[in-house]
Amino acid sequence: MSKKIHSEMKLVPLAAALLVAFGSAYAQQSAEVIEMTSPDQSSATVGAGSTTGPNTARRFGQYTGLNQDSAFLLDFETIKRDEASGTWTTLTGRDLGLDTREIGFTQQKQGDWKYSIDYNEIVRNDPYVIHTGTVGLGTTNPTINLIALPTLPTGWAGTNGLVGAGLPAGHDEQLKLHRTALGMGGDKWINSELQLEVNFRTEEKKGARMFGRAAVNSSDMKFAPGSGNGSWAVLLTPEPIDSSIHTIETKLNFNRDKLAMTGGYYGSFYVNNNSTLNPNVPGTLNRGALSAGGAGCATLTTACSIQQIASSPVALPPDNQAHQIYFSGTNAYSDTTRTNFKLSYTHATQNESFAGSGLTPSTTAPASLGGTVDTTLAQVGLTMRPIKDLSLNTSLRYENRADKTPVYVYNYGVAGKSLDQTTNWPSGSQTRTTAKVDSVYRLPDGYSVNGGVEWERKETPLPLTNTAIFNNQVAFRDSLDESGMRLGIRKSMSETLNGAFGVEFKQRRGGSEWKTGSLTPSGPLVTVNPALANIVLADMYMDRDRTKVRGSLDWSATEQLSFEVSAEHGQDDYKRDFLVGANLLGIDAGARVVINDSLSLDASYKISENWSATGYMTHSENRWKVNKINIGDDTFNITDTMGFTVKGKVSGRVTLGMDLVATNDGTRFNNVVGTAATGNIAGWVGQSLPGNYLPNINYVTTKLNLFSAYEVDKKTTVRVNLAYQEFKTDDWQWGYNGVPYLYSDNTTVSNPNQTVTFLGVAFVRKF
Repeated sequence: MSKKIHSEMKLVPLAAALLVAFGSAYAQQSAEVIEMTSPDQSSATVGAGSTTGPNTARRFGQYTGLNQDSAFLLDFETIKRDEASGTWTTLTGRDLGLDTREIGFTQQKQGDWKYSIDYNEIVRNDPYVIHTGTVGLGTTNPTINLIALPTLPTGWAGTNGLVGAGLPAGHDEQLKLHRTALGMGGDKWINSELQLEVNFRTEEKKGARMFGRAAVNSSDMKFAPGSGNGSWAVLLTPEPIDSSIHTIETKLNFNRDKLAMTGGYYGSFYVNNNSTLNPNVPGTLNRGALSAGGAGCATLTTACSIQQIASSPVALPPDNQAHQIYFSGTNAYSDTTRTNFKLSYTHATQNESFAGSGLTPSTTAPASLGGTVDTTLAQVGLTMRPIKDLSLNTSLRYENRADKTPVYVYNYGVAGKSLDQTTNWPSGSQTRTTAKVDSVYRLPDGYSVNGGVEWERKETPLPLTNTAIFNNQVAFRDSLDESGMRLGIRKSMSETLNGAFGVEFKQRRGGSEWKTGSLTPSGPLVTVNPALANIVLADMYMDRDRTKVRGSLDWSATEQLSFEVSAEHGQDDYKRDFLVGANLLGIDAGARVVINDSLSLDASYKISENWSATGYMTHSENRWKVNKINIGDDTFNITDTMGFTVKGKVSGRVTLGMDLVATNDGTRFNNVVGTAATGNIAGWVGQSLPGNYLPNINYVTTKLNLFSAYEVDKKTTVRVNLAYQEFKTDDWQWGYNGVPYLYSDNTTVSNPNQTVTFLGVAFVRKF
């Protein structure tokens, strides 16, 4: 169904209201109003489509449902109005022949009552191709099987001593996620001031998504297996999905004169039918036999084997729920002054049994996490116009998130190591206080100025001394203050030209010293001087200056031709001067500079009375300069997109059009080398570091859509769509230079180039 027909159907209630307002005499004079208010303005679309094949349509049909050789297309919308009671009944269906189908039913008497029910599905088809020997991929108990090595460059397999000769070749798999949702809702006006609304929705999600697990020998483990090639295993074990989310909301709305208030309850319930992932792993993989261990691994009485570790349960997201009560409202004191407010309290819990999920916690741990997070929110705002040309908007917001999860010892390792006898950390706690003032002032000669100031304070508790945070590795701060201001100006330079320019600056500073764990797991947190320690400075805790500059112009060159151009520069500078000097990288890991630039151009041209063309171009550059202890990474991402549309009528009955969109997304990696004093590898100052070079990654997509419509008569239309899509990439993450990334069972994942053509024909009938 076209957007035009869809919008006409949505305007029917409005047209009915206009009919009442202006009387039947006007309706008799306007055939268009009669047509739109008649209950027989319904429609149906029936058609078929075909692609060049599902294997080439993985990305084309990733969310559209058009991932099969052929597809049946069916849409409909019926609208009925009972003249006697004034009741509207609407039934709609979309994509009923695809696995993205939607159907909805609504009945209402405007100003009195309404109820609705809707059902929809969506499928995400994973675009990657998995070649594996695993049986039960996407289940909770996959069985890993070693398969033959893929084709590799001459001499490569022998050099690396991989196992795989004479084994089965494996098979191809594709992952998918299938979501189904059912929603029901209704509202009732109790009187002219009071309205009750109730909505319920349940969504089920089934399938599998990319996931993997590793079994690795570690010096922190209390009973570790031996060393050698068999001391680790990396396996593709997709996460099995079988979960549901249920939400319910009920609220009471009150309106009287200039006062409006809403109070309600919102509940969310997540249920996961899969508690753990339990792979079955063989004792030999592509590097030979896995390191052996004792049979007492489960009770930690003897060493575990890598096979036992790889086969041990992996916890999946547990059941949880949240309950919120809220109260909000607005009050207009006058035509120029209005206030708004909101109060809410949320109680979230996660209390699923460890044993019931198939997990065996340590003897010091409780039966379940007992997770509890309580969040209190209070917000108030004031909008006013004290004088004719000045508008002000102020707000104050306070949020306190209290993580009340009990703290227990969950980990046991080698005595003196960082994981030994460490606990969880109630890291969800946080307090945020925010204040904002925004203003707009209209000046003579077509000028207007907007500006604002903002302040925020964030407080987070430091980690406990014996949490599983590596000692002397990660530094924290317990409070941060951020303040900023913005200023912009807009000018109507002529009847055809308008321009705007704005700047914004924010400064974030820590209100406390950097702290990290002591050298012993049970020792107190200690203040550290990052300039003297090889630690990680988390971006979220670092002092930062943020700058944004933006400008735009829109120009109506002629009655037929118009342009709009906009540009923006944003930069985050993380303050590292306190480390080892302003001109050096610093020895601590963390961000240095993040830069975002964008440029966009839009144009439209009215070729004739029946033909028009629009086009756009966007260019964006994102740059991250980040320290990684011994080197600095300087990564660029550049994305260019171009779009062009032309459409019009060949005759009174035939409409033709074309959409073209092309995107080039590229990422470039670069190492930054400083001086020996900054912690770079000795002997490589001023040179590219070997072993750290990464090739570029490019994604190129071209989409072409040709469409036409033939109007057989006023109520009948035939549509034809021809679409072409091409996807290319040189992404090396799953393979490079003829060598695929190999999991320990010789499973491979590929991201193939894809080209697909789709042809669809549809018959549209209004009735």
